[in-house]
Amino acid sequence: MDLAVGGLLVGVPLLYLTVQIGALIRWDGLSNTLAKVSAGVALGWLILFVVQVSGDPTSHNLWPFEVLMLSLGGLAWLGLVGFGRWISSRAER
Repeated sequence: MDLAVGGLLVGVPLLYLTVQIGALIRWDGLSNTLAKVSAGVALGWLILFVVQVSGDPTSHNLWPFEVLMLSLGGLAWLGLVGFGRWISSRAER
């Protein structure tokens, strides 16, 4: 595996996890609820992954790429929510 791909497969999920935890801790109100949506999707995927792999160990042969796509989607979602928070705070001033 190329070092750059390996870095993406490790770095992006770690970045997503860091941003997700920070959003859940620091955001309140609607923003926190929307951050919980992202966490719920990730948790739902994890539960589905465990159930499916316990039934058929070959069902998720490309799981690192699944984690990468999930992380990129979660980062995009949290980015949109963060942008909405920023727009909302600017409108209040």
